[in-house]
Amino acid sequence: MRDFRFILGRRALIVFLALLIATGALLGMPAATRTLAGTGDGWRDLNPLTPSPTARTYHAMATLPGGNVLLFGGLGDSGRRNDTWLFNTANNAWGLLDTGSASPSKRLGHAMAKTSSGVLLFGGFDSSLFNDTWLFNASTSTWGLLDTGSASPTKRFLHAMATLPTGDVLLFGGWDSGGTFRNDTWLFNASTSTWGLLDTGSASPSARNAHAMAKTSSGVLLFGGNDGTINLLNDTWLFTYD
Repeated sequence: MRDFRFILGRRALIVFLALLIATGALLGMPAATRTLAGTGDGWRDLNPLTPSPTARTYHAMATLPGGNVLLFGGLGDSGRRNDTWLFNTANNAWGLLDTGSASPSKRLGHAMAKTSSGVLLFGGFDSSLFNDTWLFNASTSTWGLLDTGSASPTKRFLHAMATLPTGDVLLFGGWDSGGTFRNDTWLFNASTSTWGLLDTGSASPSARNAHAMAKTSSGVLLFGGNDGTINLLNDTWLFTYD
């Protein structure tokens, strides 16, 4: 630091550090923070909520057509879960749903996405990997195992799904039963309840898992993940579909 200060001079060093802070280069911090406009904006701790799902990780959530939120599965203190919870956004309350005898088995690392009639669930891991497709019907609060035909994504977990503007569901990547990271792109047709493998050409995100995807006005946005070689990725991809 003494040599550095000698070269730049004390005043130049102060200016240089100020510029680093202003541009966010120092410590990787953003250049500025945004002040929330309204008094009700920002995070609000809703705890304690009773009842509430038990502590867990590797679960999945998705928004139902009515605006409430569905939660399924995950890994908790007592092992893998297959309970289904509904968060009512009108009164900010959780409720454990009795979905009857038909329900996805215990699992973690699955993915869920909204459809026009409910929530779609695919894959995950328990003692082995799954490639089953389930639909939660928002009207009846029941799960149904879908017969999607011969074409279906291979068994996997830590993949991601998101709803397209068309109402269909996009699936990308994950970790398959052979321990391979995937970069295949699948489309679930909500009208026919069938999967189709898409030929996306040479431009495609690399194979990865533990990434995230979300719907945009024009398609689906994908960010990050783990490709097994580089622990963390920070690339951004946009999938568009007419």
